[in-house]
Amino acid sequence: MTAGLTTACGTNNLDDLLVKAKRPPKGPVTVRWWAGKIPARDGGDMRPGIIRAFRRKHPDIHIETVKAPSTTDGSRVALTTQIGGGSATPDVYLGDTTWPAQFGANYLALPVESLVPKGFWDPYPRALMRASSLKGKVYAFRFYTDAAYLY
Repeated sequence: MTAGLTTACGTNNLDDLLVKAKRPPKGPVTVRWWAGKIPARDGGDMRPGIIRAFRRKHPDIHIETVKAPSTTDGSRVALTTQIGGGSATPDVYLGDTTWPAQFGANYLALPVESLVPKGFWDPYPRALMRASSLKGKVYAFRFYTDAAYLY
């Protein structure tokens, strides 16, 4: 799975979106996170725990979960249609390792390297960085230890 930022390409100029993405918003903000259930060892869903941990560090950011289809292919088709059609949501989504090139090339994801401090990517294996990138731009954060990314 991968995770990244959507462009809402049908409603905004890409350059304007990239400028906005580089500056943190002032005051409270809501982020819509497209993610299916993330199974926990006890059979529960890890999303609420992940959100609670995030909110402890970022109390001004409210996370609204947008239920995603249960299959990777279903999510890819739904996101491609939704974002490509100009929807302003979701803001962030979980996706598969094969998505960075497709989503980046089709303006369905924003580059994420400008959102992190210098040296952030240094511990990442080169192969992972190549899989997360397109034309020198990184389009996803690693989310799971196996093959999940955050767009």
